[in-house]
Amino acid sequence: MLIDKFLPLKLFFALLVLVLAAPNEVMSAEHKPPAVLIIDGSGSMWGRLNKREKIVIVRQELARQLDLLRPRVELGVMSYGHRRRRDCRDIEMIVPISPIDKKAHSQAVKRLLPRGKTPIYSALEMAAQGLEAARTTQTKGQASHIILVADGIENCRRDPCETASALKA
Repeated sequence: MLIDKFLPLKLFFALLVLVLAAPNEVMSAEHKPPAVLIIDGSGSMWGRLNKREKIVIVRQELARQLDLLRPRVELGVMSYGHRRRRDCRDIEMIVPISPIDKKAHSQAVKRLLPRGKTPIYSALEMAAQGLEAARTTQTKGQASHIILVADGIENCRRDPCETASALKA
């Protein structure tokens, strides 16, 4: 039996669409809490799945999935490890939290050139700070979403599970 090696990525993008596009009984589209998508830009993203680089798969799938999201959903895109090698501080919000603009969001991801480390812990913290700053009076107290697409483990000597637990609390 063949196992679809892209299944984890397909499941991730299906989750992204469900989280950001699903109707919400409590809030209208204008009052949906913002979300941040963190994309692994570390050197390991040049690794291959079924003869295709993982970063290429992420770029193509994100472009397809953006069509399914409501334009009024606010989404920021962050990446780490895409500018400098061996730098655990290489984290950047490549698209500010804003209503989805398929072209701008896709182009930003297409420009990523994986090359560095995997500071997941710090990226989660930075994403949470960005989400808090982007909240409006209508979205205060509502759950926000941080969606992480990564192929590896934290290699900057921090525990991302600790950060995720603290953010959830």
